[in-house]
Amino acid sequence: MKQITIAFTAIAISLSVVSTPMAADCETLIKNINNQRNFLLRKSMVEEGAKKCPDNAIMLFKYAFSLERFNRAEEAVKYYRKALELDPTMAKAYFGLGDVYQVLKEYGKAISAYKKGLEIDPTNVRAIKCRLKAEAKAAK
Repeated sequence: MKQITIAFTAIAISLSVVSTPMAADCETLIKNINNQRNFLLRKSMVEEGAKKCPDNAIMLFKYAFSLERFNRAEEAVKYYRKALELDPTMAKAYFGLGDVYQVLKEYGKAISAYKKGLEIDPTNVRAIKCRLKAEAKAAK
């Protein structure tokens, strides 16, 4: 029964995504994604959102983050960069980019991404620690 409920929820979400106008739709979709607790439904919603809202930096960030979580690092780089083209003040996109570059063992690029993000959000402790890790790995 739980699986049927999840399936109907996914269908309802898909239908609501298809029938909405652009900018307001993207904001509504982002709110729905933020409220979704089912990991796989959330992944599906983010994928659809990236298609429907290709000019929304927040949506592209969410998609990049999802790609990162599903070990699709090269694709995640592409969408983090797109998000940053749309909003170069999005520190969390720089931090995500740094994280992905670390996974790809591109430590110089990771350090650069963390530094750019830390110029915007200099008190982000996690990013500071990650930058230091990347610097240590780059020094080896």
